[in-house]
Amino acid sequence: MKKLSLSKSKKIFFQQYAHYKRKKNSLSQEKQKEIECLLLALQKSLQLQEKIKSSELAQSLEFLAEKYFPKSSIERSVHFFFSLAIALALAILVRQMWFEFYTIPTGSMRPTLKEMDYLVVSKTPYGLNMPGRLSHFYFDENRVQRGDVVIFSADQMDIRDPNTMYFYIIPGKKQFIKRLIGKPGDTIYFYGGQVYGIDKEGKEFSSNPWINAIEHIPFLRFEGNSNAYYASSLFLKHFNEPIAKLHISPQGLVEGELFPNTTSLVKDTQKISSYDQIFGLENFATARILTEEEYLSFTSEDPLIKAPYYLELRHHPSLNQAHLMQDRGLQPTLGYNFSYIPLDEEHLQKIFSHLTTARFIVKNERAYRLGQKETISSPDLKNVPDGTYEFIDGKGSFVSFLGTTHELKPNHPLFSINKVLLFNLGIEWDTAYLPHKKETLFIPSRYSYFRDENLFLMGAPIFLKNDFILQKYLERERTKSSAFIPLAVPTKELIEKNGLRIPEKMYLVLGDNHAMSSDGRVFGFVPEQNIRGKASFLFWPIGSRFGFIKEPASSIWTLSNGVIWGICIISFVGYFTYQRKRLYRPLKF
Repeated sequence: MKKLSLSKSKKIFFQQYAHYKRKKNSLSQEKQKEIECLLLALQKSLQLQEKIKSSELAQSLEFLAEKYFPKSSIERSVHFFFSLAIALALAILVRQMWFEFYTIPTGSMRPTLKEMDYLVVSKTPYGLNMPGRLSHFYFDENRVQRGDVVIFSADQMDIRDPNTMYFYIIPGKKQFIKRLIGKPGDTIYFYGGQVYGIDKEGKEFSSNPWINAIEHIPFLRFEGNSNAYYASSLFLKHFNEPIAKLHISPQGLVEGELFPNTTSLVKDTQKISSYDQIFGLENFATARILTEEEYLSFTSEDPLIKAPYYLELRHHPSLNQAHLMQDRGLQPTLGYNFSYIPLDEEHLQKIFSHLTTARFIVKNERAYRLGQKETISSPDLKNVPDGTYEFIDGKGSFVSFLGTTHELKPNHPLFSINKVLLFNLGIEWDTAYLPHKKETLFIPSRYSYFRDENLFLMGAPIFLKNDFILQKYLERERTKSSAFIPLAVPTKELIEKNGLRIPEKMYLVLGDNHAMSSDGRVFGFVPEQNIRGKASFLFWPIGSRFGFIKEPASSIWTLSNGVIWGICIISFVGYFTYQRKRLYRPLKF
């Protein structure tokens, strides 16, 4: 006979006592007396906390109960589903009001959080969530900090495929995790890969270390989302609101204009002279690397210096030269200015030493991005063994099925792959993004900007301001009407005029991995009621990122924490007090 704990013996006592009272009339007087004696003996033994004797009596009681009045299949099923319902209800309450375990499904928050990371999410930092409803018992806006890694619900938001199933049986809405950049009333402007802003009280902010430690780009494509058609017009949307529209004439000609005061995103579009001034778009360029042959075929511009590779910068998007292109469907593209910088061996090595890619899978020497499927345009990676890989800051790693990473040895076949290909395809892993032609919709998610007069790629200064090649480039560039050159740090007036305005009760969230994040730039602002909590602690994989999430510290001494912990303590104390009192009550047969 196995030894049961006192708590297990106590549980059997209460269960069988309740079961006996329902079934006693079906038993003879002799059998009733036998079970009642066992119940009384077990109660006395539990009161005296006699572990061994209680264990023996509890198991004898279970044996007699199963012998004299076994549970029917219906009773077992009812008991199972009733227990399951209680467990699910408690789990839902805990998940929605206190904490939950969260798994990262995509690379939108890399390098802070990666695919297959496991973390604890706290639901009490900002207030008390209402379970089962998109609302709060109360919410303290002052506890929300710029730089927090927040959790929010997709419910009633313009997010594709928002539905999910919790515990495989309960329909619900997906939750997403992003970094909070702007609060209600803020005006945001993007410059030098960083965020500059003015809060609703008129104070400037630009030195938040949790935000500035991450590179931020205000767009995925300069065109934004352009799938909203109405009659003969096509809308270009940023942050899920139309910023401009393209008119398509019966002759197929395309003309564009900014919306005059029909969007809340900017203070007054009538005072903005061109599309590229909005939010600071003029401070950024998309980038790809061309071979010398591609460079010569794309431009008639004489090279500054003859080189095997050139950095192509696409910048200053213009509505005046917008047109439609037939590339996997009819899509608009804006007019652009192009600039080219020769890349010598030193600059190529700098780029490759900071090379960062999406996490990708190699199967049968073909590569595709993790979370997607192999297609006809998946690139070939000859001699690379099957597996999951990634590059971060030039270091290649193999990713195990548990999400742990192992740095590749220098002789790994992946290092023999052309690094230019890894730069151009390292995010999308689609050969459509190779530079086949100058005018294309398929531009790699690589971005460039100036900060402190240095030219940045992948968050690193590749061309320093005193670099001879950069100086020659700037000399030529300044002769052009729309030059991609260093601009002054934004003033308060510029931010107020051209910045992104965040409405009341709304928040701006962005992914740390701007190249792979479908975030506020796509679905817009997050309503206050959708915010459910913040990421707290990463517990897998074990390694350098293990521990508290990189975000502003928040106090645990909050009203919401006090309420939740108070409810839990009172519930546990009340339950054990009630159980103890039940144990000492006289049994009624």
